[in-house]
Amino acid sequence: MRPVDRGERPTTAGGQRKVYDDYRQARPDLIGRLGAYCSFCEVRVPVPIDAEHIRHQDNNPTLSCEWDNLLLACKNCNSTKGTKVDTAADVAARVWPQTDRTFDVFRYRPEGIVELADIQDLALRARARATADTVGLFRRPGPDGGLTAQQIERATDRRYQERAEAWRMAEDARADLAKADSPELRRWILVSAREKGFWSVWMTVFADDDAMRDALNKMFPGTASDRVEPLPPHCSSSGASDSP
Repeated sequence: MRPVDRGERPTTAGGQRKVYDDYRQARPDLIGRLGAYCSFCEVRVPVPIDAEHIRHQDNNPTLSCEWDNLLLACKNCNSTKGTKVDTAADVAARVWPQTDRTFDVFRYRPEGIVELADIQDLALRARARATADTVGLFRRPGPDGGLTAQQIERATDRRYQERAEAWRMAEDARADLAKADSPELRRWILVSAREKGFWSVWMTVFADDDAMRDALNKMFPGTASDRVEPLPPHCSSSGASDSP
């Protein structure tokens, strides 16, 4: 999960803090700050992507249009999250891309699988697990994968497949660089990463390439690079290429 920085509430051309009458009015500003990526699973969603409430608006109407209560979410993450996060205590029980070192707590695998990293802090581990359960981040086929037969049959939740495709793209790009590194090829890889999404996958595959990591942080709008470095242990060269 990419750590992000939304920045302060946007202002008008006249320098006044924007007031949203409807939370969906914040969507262009959120996309401008963070790119059209789900704040949770990181899939790129060009159209439409939801302006998502951190604390659900049903029981928190005063927070419905508050900038600090809004992120971006794909349909899968948003519908799975539903009304699970309602109170300040619910927020505190989870990790969030706008406040935490979220890249530290999740590990990404070639098959499109996301899993908990080796977290020694039990409280942090519980918060990371709660976040994954809230949006279905660990869903994949299999007896314990969480995807229903209907979701698989109708392809209504393809997040793990999209991650696996991004991994293959990143691996191919890394292999191409090993054969013939050039500024032009690096620019093309960055454009491909931006268009595909899944910052965490690209960062994991290119964990040993300092220049590419720095460029990826800059290519994906709103990346909170101060909450990325130093990289977590699970992004070592061996961890980036081995299957579980």
